[in-house]
Amino acid sequence: MLLVVSMILSSVRFDYIGDVFAADAGATSETGEITISTPGEAEKSEAILEGEEAAGKNQTELVVDEERENEEESENVEEVVDDSAKVLVVDDPSTDYSITINAPEGSLPYPEEELSVTSREILPGTDGYNMYLNCAASALNQEDAETISFARFFDIEILRNGEKIEPSLPVEVKIEYDDALSVSEESDLSIVHFAEDGVEVIDDVDLSSNASELTYEQDSFSVTATIIVGEPPEFDGINTADNSSNGNSYYEQGRPYFLVAQKGQN
Repeated sequence: MLLVVSMILSSVRFDYIGDVFAADAGATSETGEITISTPGEAEKSEAILEGEEAAGKNQTELVVDEERENEEESENVEEVVDDSAKVLVVDDPSTDYSITINAPEGSLPYPEEELSVTSREILPGTDGYNMYLNCAASALNQEDAETISFARFFDIEILRNGEKIEPSLPVEVKIEYDDALSVSEESDLSIVHFAEDGVEVIDDVDLSSNASELTYEQDSFSVTATIIVGEPPEFDGINTADNSSNGNSYYEQGRPYFLVAQKGQN
């Protein structure tokens, strides 16, 4: 009897000590087994975790500080404003025209050395030329392009450091041709601007006394055409045999005259 009681007490004491040891040393694993770690190892693990968290926090703070410094540097860089009037010119000796933009004060508020103007002519015989010619005829309320006796199309762009910009105010545009335009009392001279928001017809055009220079105002830039509607002039040129529906092209001294329609020609 005494032996049985002693065995029971020993068993209870062993279970109790095991539970206390497990609670102090570590939790049981998923399989119910007791994992044992010494107090020194636990403190070491905690120190490693704290060190990793601190390192991650320091790295995040470093990135945030760098971003903040970059933002402050960007804010401290003041953009140079130059509200003075400016003159931009396209004058390529290989062409028979030049384009000058006279920008009034405040229209292009940037240093002049950052600004430039480019022009690309859309030539006859291309799909683009035919499309713009027909659109110009429609914008000028013409039944077709046969009533147009003269047409030149230029894709003009104002650039700042190579990027296209638009003036904040209307600017004066002057187009000068090497040869005089053939404009009579029976014909009408117009500028047709193919803007992003639609086709704009500019009728307020000043033509010089020698009929080679025209001036008008424009507030944005893209493809712009010089159009003359009316009876075409008589011209002793060289027919290129381009008798398409968009008319004939002629050449004088190696340069295209762009007489796009001449009635009576076959």
